[in-house]
Amino acid sequence: MFFMNNVIARLIHLASKHHRLLVISTLCTYVATAIISIICHEHWRDEAQAWLIVKHLSSFSDILILTPLEGTPMAWHLLVKGWAAIFPDFMTFKYL
Repeated sequence: MFFMNNVIARLIHLASKHHRLLVISTLCTYVATAIISIICHEHWRDEAQAWLIVKHLSSFSDILILTPLEGTPMAWHLLVKGWAAIFPDFMTFKYL
């Protein structure tokens, strides 16, 4: 009986070791893919339009008035406004 429990414990330990290896390799693959996607990302027209809107509108109330006409959530324009205030270069927009 002791021998059987020992074998089962070893099998469970090996399975968990392989499971950890699978999880770590999957995570590394995901991170590498995300980094490559961010570096190679090209800006789309809707992203550029949101950037130009928040850069050229001076007040918060203008964003509130114009947002329903754009078809994107107001939170997106507010997020872009905050990003544009911190990073004024449009090329940094792909990191958002």
